[in-house]
Amino acid sequence: MFIINKLLFPVFLIYTTCNAQSFFVNSIIEFPIENKLYELNIFNNTSSPELFVCPATNNPIQSPEQQFLDIALNNNQEIFFISGAGSLYKRQLNNQLSCEFLGSFNTTTNALVADSNNLLYAAANNNGICTLYSYNITLGVFSSIGDLPPNYFSSGDLFFFQNQLFLTGTNSNFTESYVLSINIQNPSLSCLYMNLGSLQPYGAFAINNGVTSSAYILTGNATESSLIEIDMINKTIGNVINNYNFPILGAATFYNLTSNNSECISLEIDNFENNSQFSLQNPVSNNIVILTNLQVTQINRVTLFDNLGKKIKVFSSFEIKNMDVSDVNNGIYTIQISFNNSNNIVRKLIISH
Repeated sequence: MFIINKLLFPVFLIYTTCNAQSFFVNSIIEFPIENKLYELNIFNNTSSPELFVCPATNNPIQSPEQQFLDIALNNNQEIFFISGAGSLYKRQLNNQLSCEFLGSFNTTTNALVADSNNLLYAAANNNGICTLYSYNITLGVFSSIGDLPPNYFSSGDLFFFQNQLFLTGTNSNFTESYVLSINIQNPSLSCLYMNLGSLQPYGAFAINNGVTSSAYILTGNATESSLIEIDMINKTIGNVINNYNFPILGAATFYNLTSNNSECISLEIDNFENNSQFSLQNPVSNNIVILTNLQVTQINRVTLFDNLGKKIKVFSSFEIKNMDVSDVNNGIYTIQISFNNSNNIVRKLIISH
């Protein structure tokens, strides 16, 4: 979640159960500040009547304290709200009179997730340093676990996927995004897992389908957003599932495949990318130019996405030498190169005519 954007634009947060297609969105209206909660369906944009949101009671006259920037749900059906200043609240999903102020992380906190062992994990940025925190729900104890590696920022969301903790984030100037694999025991050993190009992954969550799991990101800008499934095994960006005519800046779900021993994952696909000389000519005006030591015949297709995850163009292996984008509007895009061996490389592409 982008801290600056969360203070400037309305905030929407997601909750969904692992066996249903419904989820909640939490919206912030800025003038005057008002938190709102609705229930949506993952496959359409119809909403329920407005649901109850806990009021901010800790220093409520301060603007960051009034804005809830993320939520989490645990297996006791408790919803947790985190404010822009790090204050933590909870209530029972089915009891709007159960709101409770739990304490504060005492820093700008913008990512929150619950595990299956009565712990919450949070990520916060302070003076350019991203720190991983925890909250023990049973004991009511806030803890600082450690700092992430330099140049990684909590500008997205925390989520679990198959017993591994991940963070969606961005670089320091918010031009390129990624999924970071988190080492819970030693956050400084966390590592890059997947590039997301120019997508803005404000929210992320996973659903346990029984046999397999599915992961999703919510990406967008100040006026619209998209729900996109991402393939965490092959590290590919899927199709847009749904579009929303409002910004979405956070996501949460209860997901039971969690672990407090999550370590940095380095898969074969990482080695493939690291061992390949690969770059793009940037910016481009007419044709996409790929600079690589790989054979063109190894490339299966090239896909161009806008910052909402919408597919703009798909080039087959026969079009690699003439990938014309002269008819595409100026802007920052994401390009995904898919290879015949099922590996993928994702990069940012700037089009400027």
